[in-house]
Amino acid sequence: MIRKIFISLFVLVLLIGIVFSAGETTSPTASNTVEVGNTEKPIGDLIGEGLDITASKVELTKEENENTLTFLEGGSVNIEGASFKNIEKSSSIVLDDLGEIKSADLTANADTSFDFKGVGTYTVLKGERVKYEGGKATIYGKAGNSVGFTPEILDESGKDIGKIMNIKMNGESI
Repeated sequence: MIRKIFISLFVLVLLIGIVFSAGETTSPTASNTVEVGNTEKPIGDLIGEGLDITASKVELTKEENENTLTFLEGGSVNIEGASFKNIEKSSSIVLDDLGEIKSADLTANADTSFDFKGVGTYTVLKGERVKYEGGKATIYGKAGNSVGFTPEILDESGKDIGKIMNIKMNGESI
């Protein structure tokens, strides 16, 4: 008799649990972050339709109209032919859904260059930092260092004819 009562109570609790949970729905939460591994992979379609963007060792965080590429150790990105490599961990590039660079905060872990489409290429030394926003770049480094800048100047046929300019830093930023 006692056994029947316990079984009945167990079944009753089980049924009550099922009734109360029937209205609840669970859905998996979609992560808006993707980590790209060691091998260079195309990620353009994750950012916008038909974009030619490849990356390795980066983390892509997708928000509304904003895509942040955060560099991991040894990370690199190629955006429509503009290569970004030799960049310290935690540096980042923010792209819109058309693949245009909105902003960037990049620190070089070796001598390198950063190419910003429509603006030009900045050649920097190891340890120098480039902050880019709104079509303008600020370079942070040591006084006395030279920064190379090649403006993007296109001729009638679309060929880039920009010439490199070496700019000597008088202070810690230009």
